Amino acid sequence: MSKIVIALGGNALGKTPQEQHDLIEKTVKHVVDLVEDGNQIVITHGNGPQVGMIYDSMQKEKMPFAESGAMSQGYIGYQLQQTLKDELNNRGIEKSVVTVVTQVEVDPKDNAFKNPTKPIGEFLTKEEATKRAKKDKAVYKEDSGRGYRKVVASPMPKKILELNTIEKLVNDGTIVIACGGGGIPVVMTKKDGYEGIDAVIDKDRTSALLAKEINADELLILTAVDQVSLNFNKKNEEKLSKLSVSDARVAIRNEEFGEGSMLPKIEAACYFASKTGKKAIISSLEKARDAIDGKNGTLIYQDEAQEKSKKKRISFSLSAFTIILILIYLLAAATHILPAAQFDGKDIINGTGVVGATLSQALLAPIKGFGDAIDICVFVLILGSFLKIVNSTNAIETGIQVLIKKLHGHELILIPILMILFSIGGTTYGMLEETVGFYALLAAAMVAAGMDTIVSSAIVLLGAGSGVLGSTVNPFAVGVAVDAAKSVLPAGTTINQGVIIGLGAILWITTLLISIIFVMSYAKKVIAKKGSTILSLQEVKNMEATYGDEGIGKKNVKLSGRQKLTLILFAFTFVIMIISFIPWEDFGVTLFADSKFIGLSWLVGCPLGQWYFQEATLWFLMMAIIIAIVNKMSEHEIVDKLVDGADDMVGVILIIALARGASVLMSQTYLDNYLIYNVSKVLEMVPRIVFAPLNYIFHVGLSVLVPSSSGLATLSSPIMAPLAQKVGFSVETTIMEMVAANGFVNLFTPTCGAIMGGLALAKVEYTSWLKWVSKVLVCIALANILILTIAMLIL
Repeated sequence: MSKIVIALGGNALGKTPQEQHDLIEKTVKHVVDLVEDGNQIVITHGNGPQVGMIYDSMQKEKMPFAESGAMSQGYIGYQLQQTLKDELNNRGIEKSVVTVVTQVEVDPKDNAFKNPTKPIGEFLTKEEATKRAKKDKAVYKEDSGRGYRKVVASPMPKKILELNTIEKLVNDGTIVIACGGGGIPVVMTKKDGYEGIDAVIDKDRTSALLAKEINADELLILTAVDQVSLNFNKKNEEKLSKLSVSDARVAIRNEEFGEGSMLPKIEAACYFASKTGKKAIISSLEKARDAIDGKNGTLIYQDEAQEKSKKKRISFSLSAFTIILILIYLLAAATHILPAAQFDGKDIINGTGVVGATLSQALLAPIKGFGDAIDICVFVLILGSFLKIVNSTNAIETGIQVLIKKLHGHELILIPILMILFSIGGTTYGMLEETVGFYALLAAAMVAAGMDTIVSSAIVLLGAGSGVLGSTVNPFAVGVAVDAAKSVLPAGTTINQGVIIGLGAILWITTLLISIIFVMSYAKKVIAKKGSTILSLQEVKNMEATYGDEGIGKKNVKLSGRQKLTLILFAFTFVIMIISFIPWEDFGVTLFADSKFIGLSWLVGCPLGQWYFQEATLWFLMMAIIIAIVNKMSEHEIVDKLVDGADDMVGVILIIALARGASVLMSQTYLDNYLIYNVSKVLEMVPRIVFAPLNYIFHVGLSVLVPSSSGLATLSSPIMAPLAQKVGFSVETTIMEMVAANGFVNLFTPTCGAIMGGLALAKVEYTSWLKWVSKVLVCIALANILILTIAMLIL
C-alpha cells in the first residue's frame, strides 16, 4: 500500500456549485480507483475560481480574503467529502472521509507580497481585465494563453498548522481532504499567535510540503494535460515521460513553464523529489491510475547520477571532527616513537628529538585549540548572527534572483570575477580565514544559478587560496618570513623584495588560472549535464534544504527600498572588514592612522589596517543591529535572531577550534622543532635543482601540521634562510618555497579552520572536497615546483 498525496487541479472542480458538483462526481471515481487499489489517499485541491467568486460576491460585507479562503475550503471540501463517501459506499469500501480546514504559515516579508503572481477568479479578455484593474486597483495578468485573471500574492508555505491532526487521521486510515487552496495563509503575530493575511498559497507547493511532512510515498499532481511538455503549444512541442530534478531546474531557468500554470507544479514536484528521494508525478485526472502504474504522466525524479552514488556509497567516509581528532592522536602517538629531546638547562637542543605527549596533552589538545582560536570562533558566532538578521529580510535571496535574471545564460562570468577579487585579498594581506562568511553567501547564488556548493566553495577557497599561495606583500606570510630570516642572517645581508614580489606574482597568477579553468569546467558540466555534481545524495539534500532554489524561476522579482538599503549596508560591512585587515601603514599609507574619524578608531579602539578578529566581531555585531533597525525589527526579534544565528555556527566553530589542536600539540612536544632541523640537514647536501622541489615538498608536509603562515614562517625561516645562503642558493626563492607550500596546503588540509569551517557552512563533506579538488591540486603543485625550480636555477 502506498501513501499518496493527490493535488487536484482546477479542471477537477467547477466555477459554480452545480458545475462543481457535476465535475466532482466524475473526479472522485478516479480517486476511488486508487483507493480500491489499496492506496492511502490524502487530497488537496485548488480554489482559484472559487475564492475569487466568494471574495467578489462578499465585497459589501468586507469579507477578508483569508476568511474567503476558509469558506472555499469548507465549500469544496463538503462536496468532495460527500461525493467521495457516496462513491466508496457504492463500491462497498468502508472508509471514513473528513475535511480539515487547514491553516498554513507564511512569511509576511516574503517577496511575493510585492510581486503578486497567483491567478484567481474567472478568465477575462484583455479589455475586461483592463476595466476591472482600473475599478478595483488590482493586478491582472495573462495566464498561459487562456485569458487574463486577477493575481494576488503567492508566498511560499512554511508550516502546516494542522499537520499533527492530519497525520493522526491518515494513520487511522481516513481519507483526508486538507490544505484546500494551498491552505489559509496566516502569519505569526508578535504575541506568538496567528492571523490571516491576503494571499493565495499555491496548492501544489503546499501539497509537496504536506507530502514530505507526512512521509508520503508519492505526490500526484493532477492537471489538464496528460504529460509535461517543453515548448508547450509550439510546433516543436516535446512531451516528457520523465524529467530529472536538475533538468527541470534548467528548464525553469529557460522559462519553459507558464508562471501561473505549470511552473508551480514543476517546482513543487522538484521540491518533493529532491527532499525525499521519492517520485512525484504530473498527469491528468483521467490518467491518474495509469500514472501511478507508470503507464502515463511525467515522472519527476531525483537525478540518476545521484541515485547511483547513493547505492554505491557504502565507501568509508569520515566527518571533519573525526578526521581532525585522528590526526591529533596520531601525532601524539608519533612522539613516543621518535627520539627523546635533549635539553641544555631549560632550552631544547635543536633537532635532538621530541618530548612524548602525555595522555592529558593529547586529550586536551582539541580543547586548548579553543583558546588558540578563540578570536576567530567568536567572530564566526557573531558572523552567524549578522547573516541571520540579513537573511530574515530576504534581501540577499531577492537580490540573487534579480542578479540571476539579469545574467540569464551568462552566470558563469561570475566565477572568474569573484575568484580574481578573492585572490587579490589573498596575495595582499593573506585573506583566508576572513572568507568564511562568503561560503554561505555564494552558496545561495551558485545554487540559484544551477550549480552546486562545490562551485561556490571553490570560488572562495581556490580564489583566496591562490592569492595566499602567491603572496606578494602579505605581511602575515612574506613579511614575517623576511623579518625572521633577517634576524639570523649576517649583518648587512639584504633580501630583495622585488624578487619576492615578482616570484609571488607568477605563482599567484598561474595558480589562479589553473583554478579558474577547473572551476569553470566543472560548473559548465553541472549546468549542461544536469546532476553531474560530485556531491553525494545526502549532501545534495542538505544543500537544497539550506540553499534550495524553489523560489527561482519567478518573474518580475524586485527589491524593495529597505532591501536595497540592506544590501548596501551588507556590502559596506564586508568592504570595511577587508579594508580593516590590510596593514596600510606597512605600505606607507597613513590615512586611517592619522584620522580617528576616517580610520574608525573612535569606534573600535584602533584604526583600519590594525583591526583583527576582535574589532571585526564588534563591527559585524553593530552592523547586524543597524540592519535590524532599518528593517523595523523589534528588540525581541533582534535578540532571537542574534541567538539563532550564533547557534547555527556552533558546528563551524567546533571544527575551527579542533583544527588548532594539532598545532598546539606540535608545539608542546617540540615535534615541529625536530622536523624542521633534521630536514634542513638533509637539504644542505642536495644540488640546487633538487633543493627547490624537496624543500617545497617538505614544507607541504610541515604545513599540514602547522597551517598558520606566520607560525610556519617563524619556525622555518630562521633555519632555512641561513642554510640557503650557506650553500649559495637564493634566499628569496627559499622563502617563497615555504610560502607557496603553506598556501598550497591550505587548499586541502583538515587542520585549516577556514577550509573545515567554510565547507561546513556550504554543506560539503571534507571527503567530497578532496575528491573534487585532487586533480586541481596535482596541477597546482606541479606548476609551483616547476616555477620555483627554475627560479632557484636562475637567481
